[in-house]
Amino acid sequence: MKYINEYSQRGFVNLLADYMLSEINKDEEHDTLIEITDCGHFLVVNGMTTSENRLDLNKIKEGFKSEVGDLFIALGYKDINFIDLIKYDVEVHKPEIYWFTNYNSIRPKYPNHIIGMVNLNNFSYHSISNFSNPILEPLMSEDFDILPDFNYPPFHISSEFPHGYSLSMGRSQLYYSEYISTNIFNTIKAKELTIKITENRDSDEDLMIEVMSDSIYPNNVVKSLILDVFDFDYNSFNKRLEGYKYSLDITEPFDNKPWLIKDRLNDVIIF
Repeated sequence: MKYINEYSQRGFVNLLADYMLSEINKDEEHDTLIEITDCGHFLVVNGMTTSENRLDLNKIKEGFKSEVGDLFIALGYKDINFIDLIKYDVEVHKPEIYWFTNYNSIRPKYPNHIIGMVNLNNFSYHSISNFSNPILEPLMSEDFDILPDFNYPPFHISSEFPHGYSLSMGRSQLYYSEYISTNIFNTIKAKELTIKITENRDSDEDLMIEVMSDSIYPNNVVKSLILDVFDFDYNSFNKRLEGYKYSLDITEPFDNKPWLIKDRLNDVIIF
């Protein structure tokens, strides 16, 4: 997982992927994957969806321009042309297993030192990755006297998970992992929690999740706590997300989120 800077080419393609996802799923939820690749003169739109309704990419272009406003001009996009490779009305394969690492912070996807790094805003960059030892992806036009570890961006920049991914394609599981984390961190006395989320069940009908953390409690105790308290009912959980704009994951990453509600604190007890 990366922190993605809104005011960058990488921010642009990820915002556009989420915008297209929102248009596809405007009236009802479809299994959808959208990936945008900036190839300079063209934006390649790859993906697949169970929806039968084809996007009008000219309308998408105008609607997106209206939504992001000056970002078009700031990034040097005078106009955009699409190569449309989206497959409609097809079955979309869903992964059976997801791994997420969360941190004891105001936004569990990001550790506190990354949030502080972003708020300092000392560098112009596309993204920050490898949170344990941060790696910046600087803008090619920037010249730095002092720079942390870095990777130059590829020639073609693409959107990436969770942007362009519908709730059913792992986004809901990501948000649910944050929901779990924000409710249990203080009880388990941990700064970091990695969780495997799956719908596979063992012979006792327990979800075959796994956890790793720096908690004072063993991983099996933390796992049992999670299974005792959280039902992993994504249909019910997704109702919390109704009306949420996916673009806010990039434009307001550290603001309040509807799933970061500490409503299970009274149930999170270790004996």
